[in-house]
Amino acid sequence: MKIGVFGDSYADMTQDASSIWWGILKQTTNHDVDCFGESASSIMFSAKKILENYHKYDLVIWCLTQSGRQTIYWENKPVHFSFGADFKNHPSKVVREQWSLFIDYWQSDLLDWDNEKITGKALVHYINNVCKNVMIIPCFRDPLECNFNLFDLSRREAEFYFGPKDAEHFYSKYQDLRSGHLSITNQRILAEEIKTKLVPGIFQTDYSKFSDPETPLDQMFKKFQ
Repeated sequence: MKIGVFGDSYADMTQDASSIWWGILKQTTNHDVDCFGESASSIMFSAKKILENYHKYDLVIWCLTQSGRQTIYWENKPVHFSFGADFKNHPSKVVREQWSLFIDYWQSDLLDWDNEKITGKALVHYINNVCKNVMIIPCFRDPLECNFNLFDLSRREAEFYFGPKDAEHFYSKYQDLRSGHLSITNQRILAEEIKTKLVPGIFQTDYSKFSDPETPLDQMFKKFQ
């Protein structure tokens, strides 16, 4: 089977293939896997990439990111605006100005989170209507509000070290060193779970199938200076 992978940091194409689920899937099966995932990218960015490429693949796997992210282009390269990013010191004045507008919008009364989620759902519906070969892996609780998503799995790993704190607490203080925001053990489990469900639709599994991390904290998270 020829598989194309799209999405955000949970499907990051720059990661070592031996440490992230799509690479493990490629290495442990006879499937031909190409990855196009880019960290911090938006739903719209991935949707456009899928529309450009879906006809080349037997199956498209879409790691669906959260609503609200935006992608602009600088020197013909995508620049992804997400909530944790910071472009105040970007070399391009245009990017800095666009980043400022993005932040102003998210801090203003113009923001309607329900509208953002509806837009995300509409994009998913459109892609599914046009492309009949898409398997979606929810990365966050929105826009699909599924029982299983990769962010909550990632958060459970962090809570193993930090306790049951709000995710923003430890992500604001620590750099996440994990490939695809998961330990290597759980990346392997995720690859095995995906391997058994390579069909169009929404990928779901159970959190109980995954393990507590065994890796030392300093190999998982690095405290910001």
